[in-house]
Amino acid sequence: MRKSGIALIALALTAALVVPAVAGAGHGKSKCGAGAEDCMNKMASKLRAQGWVGIEADHGEDGKVTIMSVVADSPAARAGIREGDVLVAMNGIKLAQENYPKIKAMRAELSVGSDIQYTIVRSGQKQKMKMVLAEIPDTVLASWIGKHMVQDHITIAANY
Repeated sequence: MRKSGIALIALALTAALVVPAVAGAGHGKSKCGAGAEDCMNKMASKLRAQGWVGIEADHGEDGKVTIMSVVADSPAARAGIREGDVLVAMNGIKLAQENYPKIKAMRAELSVGSDIQYTIVRSGQKQKMKMVLAEIPDTVLASWIGKHMVQDHITIAANY
């Protein structure tokens, strides 16, 4: 097993043991409505099948989606996407509030190995960037699940 796989298992086991203790098992459901262990397992299963491009983006109040970082050796990096690029469309669907249902439906159909095309604006010029979605790396998966666990499952009592 890869080191990152062992780290993910260690994180999952730690969360499974710590979250119920901190959250207080039996004190109602979490913000997300599921128990911590069940939620963690469902998230891991769902995210394993979901495709990943390797970008972090900022969704500005003005509606612009700006690339804040690109993970090295990710599909986005190999396609040439750079920090500061502005995403304007995904598979031909303009990134706009009114298109959110279309984007959500399209994204639900994407998985590891799917082709995707982003339209970006760089230095005032539109460019199309094609890539193949990859599996989410274990470190990223652990980070996403851990963040959800902390935000939506852990409630620290006022009296420890």
